[in-house]
Parts: sequence; structure tokens; C-alpha cells
Amino acid sequence: MHFKKSDDEKAQKRAEREADANATSPIGRAEASHKRGDRFFQIEIDVQPATRSLGDVVLSALALVLPNKNPDATEAPEGIAVLADIERIGWHLEHVGYVYVQTGSSSTANVGGYSTTYSGKSVGIYLFRRFQDLAGTPRS
Repeated sequence: MHFKKSDDEKAQKRAEREADANATSPIGRAEASHKRGDRFFQIEIDVQPATRSLGDVVLSALALVLPNKNPDATEAPEGIAVLADIERIGWHLEHVGYVYVQTGSSSTANVGGYSTTYSGKSVGIYLFRRFQDLAGTPRS
């Protein structure tokens, strides 16, 4: 009886897992939508987990859309790279919205009453339009 997997079987399983991961990734979903001929593509991407005040969350979201004043910064944040890759597929970023999604809270009693800390995440909602639709050419 042979219970050990061969190197070929291991490589095939690894390739299948990578293909599955790509299909569910933002890029994989954008490619599939484009191949189907969809005119619009929407994706939600977690921007930043947060356990802090709502004001801090708003400032974090603004930091993503405002120009970077740091002259030493040379690389774009990972989320920006994903958006650029989606545009390379043939999509044009049409609209962006940010929401704060509360995932929990914790209350503690103190002398002045109760203090509540909220935990959650900022989520970016990105709507893309098929690039060919912008030029008025028929979609493929």
C-alpha cells in the first residue's frame, strides 16, 4: 500500500489551492466579471481594522484619499496596488465610498458612569465601470 503522495500530486494540489484562492481574490473576481462581459464591477475591501473612536476611523479613511505629503514614501499601499491591478484588467474606478462596520463593543463602569469602546473596521466600497463603456465603444 502506498499512502504517501508523490511530488506531482502535491504540486497539483498546491496549484488547485492557488487557483481557488485567485478566483476568490479581488483580482480573480474582477477578471471573471470582465470575461462575463459585465458593465459594472463592485468590490468591498477592508481598509483597516479599528478599536478606537469613530473620529480616528474617519481620519484613517481620509488618509487613504488625501495626497501623501511624505517625500520618502516610495511604495503605494497594498490596497492601492489592488485597485491599480483591477484597472489594468479593463475597469475604470467610477465611485468610492467608505463605511465603518462595527464588529463589537466593550463597556466598563467607572466613577463617572460607563465607558464604551467600539471595535470594527473601515470598509472601502469600490464601483468600477467597464473601460470600453466610457469611450462609447461596444463591449466585448
